[in-house]
Amino acid sequence: MKTIKRLLPLLFLLTTGQCYATDHSDTSIIKTHLTAITKTGQFRTYKNIDQLNKTADYIKTIFTQYSDSVYIQEYSANGQVYKNVICSFGTENTKRIIVGEPIEQMLPTDGL
Repeated sequence: MKTIKRLLPLLFLLTTGQCYATDHSDTSIIKTHLTAITKTGQFRTYKNIDQLNKTADYIKTIFTQYSDSVYIQEYSANGQVYKNVICSFGTENTKRIIVGEPIEQMLPTDGL
């Protein structure tokens, strides 16, 4: 339950554009994204860089459908390069709300 609460901001961002486009909430879209992020071949831990990169690429692909301001921020920790996916809406505004969520898990679980 704790992990689902942590994934809600990410799921909100992944589905917000679609909700605006269709004027209703579609739980099947949320389920599709949640499944794509959590039911993967490997766990999303700091040790599985390939899976983290695949997840980041998936999120970037989805965000790109709804915003023209999407980029990857790379950072290093303990000699390893990790990625954050950054997506901005309303870039013409000086004030913004930023929602973020780490995609990696500390324990080897699927994230649910």
